[in-house]
Amino acid sequence: MARAALHEIGRVLWLVPIAMTVNDIFVSVSKVKGNSMSPTLNPTGNAAEDLVVIDRLKPKMYKYDRGDVVIVRSPVEPGRLLVKRLIGLQGDWITVPSETKLRQIPQGHCWIEGDNKGNSEDSASHFGSVPLALVEGRVLGVLWPPRRMGTWVRRHEDTQRVVIKAS
Repeated sequence: MARAALHEIGRVLWLVPIAMTVNDIFVSVSKVKGNSMSPTLNPTGNAAEDLVVIDRLKPKMYKYDRGDVVIVRSPVEPGRLLVKRLIGLQGDWITVPSETKLRQIPQGHCWIEGDNKGNSEDSASHFGSVPLALVEGRVLGVLWPPRRMGTWVRRHEDTQRVVIKAS
């Protein structure tokens, strides 16, 4: 009996490193808390927690575009992950709603903002441009709740905000 149980554990245990590798490098699943990305994510408010699929591979290769919804390590609280929309990339000249002048995004940085402008800690309201190295993933779609399952998170580039694209 104990031998059979050990055999079953051994049959399953080899999957753990494979699952961890897939989660760290290729794709993972994460909860989105708060309503800074509403109505794109958590459209019903603070209590909602969309479960989303995250592409981890493309951001590691610096392959993302303006308008992507990304997972970013907070530049002010490194233990916290943020979900925001990528507004501009390094070298872009953008308009910032609270300022009258244009701002250039430094090399190696990006500009991120929540879709819910009035309730978002982001580049515009708190910390300015963010190092590209802090981008950890790109949100692909919603897995949960069931009524939103299969909703793909679309790229939405704000063409009014990016005045001059670097490339």
